[in-house]
Amino acid sequence: MKFNDFKDLIDYGYVIRLDAVSELTLSYLITLAEKALAELPQTDELRNVTLVITSRDNIYTGSTFSDEGCAALIRKLAEQDDTHVTHLVTVFPGPAVDLPSYAFRQALLELNEENAHALMVLQGHECLRARTIASTMQ
Repeated sequence: MKFNDFKDLIDYGYVIRLDAVSELTLSYLITLAEKALAELPQTDELRNVTLVITSRDNIYTGSTFSDEGCAALIRKLAEQDDTHVTHLVTVFPGPAVDLPSYAFRQALLELNEENAHALMVLQGHECLRARTIASTMQ
């Protein structure tokens, strides 16, 4: 699946209300993250899965709740030399869509400065919304 259709949605630092077609696509991404979350060991209720989409249209997933999990996902991106993130979604049990940790967002910025413009899927009031990483770091 290609995700180039999102590039016109990038609005540096502002909340974006997504249209219905984009919401369907983002709902699919959330579903993928929820499936990855369900595959995690049920040893700890405090867990999440972050799904990352890169500029090469690759998808990476990992738990970013702990420092070790954040480091492992950052390492995956670096090892593949695929560090330009365009979109990400983090799902917690419930399921709930929310921000990944500040530490993970900071690590993404250190990995590639272009990641400041990556869109994060968030649950808004009765709709999905997207915000850039940069807009959440202030």
